[in-house]
Amino acid sequence: AFSAQDENFALFIGSWIGFLLDNQEQMEFMSSQNEYYKSLFHSVPAMMFLSDDDGLIISGSNRLCEKLGLEPIKLPGKNCHELLNVDNPQGLRDALVHGDTQRQSFTIRLADGSNVDVELNSSIKTVGSLQGVRMVVLTDVSERNKVSRSLEEQNRRLEVANENLNQFAFIASHDLQEPLRKIQQFSSFLEEDLKDVLTNDAKYHLDVVVDASDRMSTLIHDLLRFSGATQEQAEKKSISLNKLVQEVIAALDMPIKESQAEINVGQLPNVMGDKGMLRQLFVNLIGNSIKYKSNKRPLKITVSALGDDLKEGIAIADNGIGFEMEFARKIFEPFNRLHRSKEFKGNGIGLAICSTVCDKHGWNLSAASDLDSGSVFTVKFQQDIDDGSSETKTNTVDG
Repeated sequence: AFSAQDENFALFIGSWIGFLLDNQEQMEFMSSQNEYYKSLFHSVPAMMFLSDDDGLIISGSNRLCEKLGLEPIKLPGKNCHELLNVDNPQGLRDALVHGDTQRQSFTIRLADGSNVDVELNSSIKTVGSLQGVRMVVLTDVSERNKVSRSLEEQNRRLEVANENLNQFAFIASHDLQEPLRKIQQFSSFLEEDLKDVLTNDAKYHLDVVVDASDRMSTLIHDLLRFSGATQEQAEKKSISLNKLVQEVIAALDMPIKESQAEINVGQLPNVMGDKGMLRQLFVNLIGNSIKYKSNKRPLKITVSALGDDLKEGIAIADNGIGFEMEFARKIFEPFNRLHRSKEFKGNGIGLAICSTVCDKHGWNLSAASDLDSGSVFTVKFQQDIDDGSSETKTNTVDG
């Protein structure tokens, strides 16, 4: 009769022989019947291996052996948990036990001390008589992650720079207002006190000071508007564009009458947007059409919706002086003006604010124009369309 020690020793010998026979069966199968996988692993430019759920490697690709510094013949029989020095060993075990895994991230430390970022994809295969074989693909994503981290860092720095720039613009604009007000105030005092004794040259010089200070005041005001638009976050609610545009037209009543403009507003959709920002958008777009009207013909402005369902976007068209299309992208840049004539006042902020508002709503703003024929500004909606009913009234405002 076996003693307890004899029985344990016999069980150990039996288990060991069983493991060797099972491993030998797998090795023989791969060498004699699995030419397909041998050919695949030889040619595929990826880190791949076949293993069981415990990580015992049956076969692997040449690229994997190259990365690990092993000869391909020495890879079968090794355990991937011991071979792959990953940053998350338990995650690798779970992935093999689960079998079907997609895009799980690991970092492998190679023999030379370098690290490789990989994404693990695995699936369960039946290879001949072997059931539950894990096919594991390790995709090297080191360069992609490096670029991604670089972009994230650049974006972070850009956000900080933009925030600092906005704060600087806001603070500087406020600080500039006080000395500028004094320049304007005391220039007015001088003009009043010396109006009877000023020579023509002195009056001209004083007029230049007053005009320059007025333009500086306008520039500071526009800078504050642009800074506020870039920092403000959109609080989106359901907005009737028909009602909003009518409110804007009412607010622009004086310049509309002065320019004798005829404004036609078609059926417009409801959208999800920030009412304050959208008000700025239409004030600037309609105001831009009024500012750049032609002296050759009465000004006509049309606000219409795009698409059969009226939900593709909005177009604001006019028959003003227009511009050359080579400048179509530059007009949305801050402080970029195409017309330097004193006839057209401003600092090129309005359209930059429009572009910022559209960006914050995920919309696209573009312009098309013919010189001396007019312009069309188009806002294409990418999202945030309200499914509620649209206004059906068509309005004509005649200045």
